[in-house]
Amino acid sequence: MSTAKKPNRSWSKDQEQSTRVSFGTSGTGSTGTQPAVAAQALTELSGWGLQAVAVARKALQWAGETVTPIGWQSFLLVAIGLPIGFIWSWPEFLILGIASGIVSLIAVPFLFGGKSYAVSFQLPDDRIVAGDEIEARVEVQNTSNHIELPGQLDVPIGKTVAEIPIPLMRPSQVVDIAVPIPAQRRGVLDVGPISSIRTDLVGVLRREIRWAEVRKLFVHPRTVSIRSTTSGIIRDLEGLPTTNIVDSDISFHAIRDYQPGDGQRHIHWKSTAKTGKLMVRQFEESRRSRIALMLASRVDEYSVSDEDEFELAVSTLASIGVRAILDSRDISVLSGVAETVISEQAVRRIRTLNTLSARKLLDDLCFVGQYERGLKIDEVCRFGARDLTDMSLAVIVVGSTMSLKDMSRARLQLPSEIGVLFIQINARAQPGFATYSNLDVLTVAVLEDLAGLLARFQ
Repeated sequence: MSTAKKPNRSWSKDQEQSTRVSFGTSGTGSTGTQPAVAAQALTELSGWGLQAVAVARKALQWAGETVTPIGWQSFLLVAIGLPIGFIWSWPEFLILGIASGIVSLIAVPFLFGGKSYAVSFQLPDDRIVAGDEIEARVEVQNTSNHIELPGQLDVPIGKTVAEIPIPLMRPSQVVDIAVPIPAQRRGVLDVGPISSIRTDLVGVLRREIRWAEVRKLFVHPRTVSIRSTTSGIIRDLEGLPTTNIVDSDISFHAIRDYQPGDGQRHIHWKSTAKTGKLMVRQFEESRRSRIALMLASRVDEYSVSDEDEFELAVSTLASIGVRAILDSRDISVLSGVAETVISEQAVRRIRTLNTLSARKLLDDLCFVGQYERGLKIDEVCRFGARDLTDMSLAVIVVGSTMSLKDMSRARLQLPSEIGVLFIQINARAQPGFATYSNLDVLTVAVLEDLAGLLARFQ
C-alpha cells in the first residue's frame, strides 16, 4: 500500500514568509521613489511653464509690434460683433464682425516678404549750409526669387520722418529713389536708421525691419565772404607792433655797450673795432598777434522776440573766424556753456572751439547753443584774458539786449593794451560803426551787411 507524501509545511511557511518579505521590500522601494517622481514631474511642469511664458512674451511682443491701433479695434469688433450677432440675432453686429474679420484676414498677406530687401543709403556730402537742401539716394534691391509686394521705407531725418513708397518689385529688380533733405536750421541731423515698413491698405497690421546705419549731417551756419583780416578795421584795432626791446630776436633795433652776461654771438664786431670796446646788438620783440572771437550765449543776452538773432550772431562770428583761418591768423574762439551742478555747487565753464581748419570750426559751431544759466559775456572775457596771454584783438559778438554799460563791464575784463571790437546784432537798428568813449561798436542788422561794414574802414 502506497502512502502519499505530505507537503513540507516548514518549506511553505518559509516560502510564504520569504514571499511576504519580498513583497514588503518591493513595497518599501516603491514608496521611497514617489517623492523623486513627483519632483521630476514638477520640474517638467515648471520647464513647460517657463516655455509657455516665453512663448507668450514673444507673442505679446510680436502683437505689440505688428498690430496697429486700427488692428486692435478690428479684432475687438470681431470678438464682440460675431457672438452678439449670432446669439442675439443682431445683423448689424454680425455684419460688422464679419467685415472686420475679412479686413484682418486680407491684411495678413501684406506682411510676407520685406526681409529680401537690400537697402543702401548714400549722402553726397555730410556737410551742408543752413537753408540749403541736399539730395540723398536710397537704392532698394529685391534679392529674392519671387515678387515683393509694395511697401514703404521710413527715413528719420532729425525729428522728422520721410516716408518713401516702394513699388511692386520683380526678382533682382533695383529701384533708385531720391530723398530730399532740407536743412533749415544750424545743427547736427541724424539721418537713419532706415526702416522697411510692411502694412496693408487699411493699416491693420504693420511689420518693420530696421537697418542700423545712422549718418550724421552737419548743418553749418551761413557765412559771407569778407576781405582779408590783414586790412581794414580788424588790422587797425590790433594797434602798432610791440616796442619791447630784447637781447635776442629777429628784428634789429640798435647797438649798446656790452654788459656781463650778454651772449658772445650778439657782439657787433665792426662797432667794437671802431669804438675799441665791446658792443652788442639789441632787437625789437617779435610777437605774433592772436585774435580772440567771443560769443555771448545766454538767452537773456538776446532778444526774445527775434528767434533768428542768435543764429545771425553765430553766422557773424563764423564769417570772421573762417576769414582769419584762411589768412593763417592765430585765432581762438570762445563761448559760454550751460551751467552744471557738481556736489550741489554750480560749475561754470567756457568752450574753446576747434580752429585747426575752417571746416573744424564750422563743425564745432553746429553744437553751440543758448543757455538759460551759464557764463555771461563779461565772465567769458575774464576767462579769455586769463587763458590767452598773447591776445592782441578781441572781437565780441553780442545780442541786442546788451547795453553800453554791459559792454563796458566786459571791456574792463580784458587787458587795456589790446584792441576790442563789439559786434552787436540788432535787426531793428541802423547798421553802422560808432565809438562810445573807449568802446568800438559795429551794429549788424543782416548778415550781408557784415562784409560792407568791415570793408568801409579800410
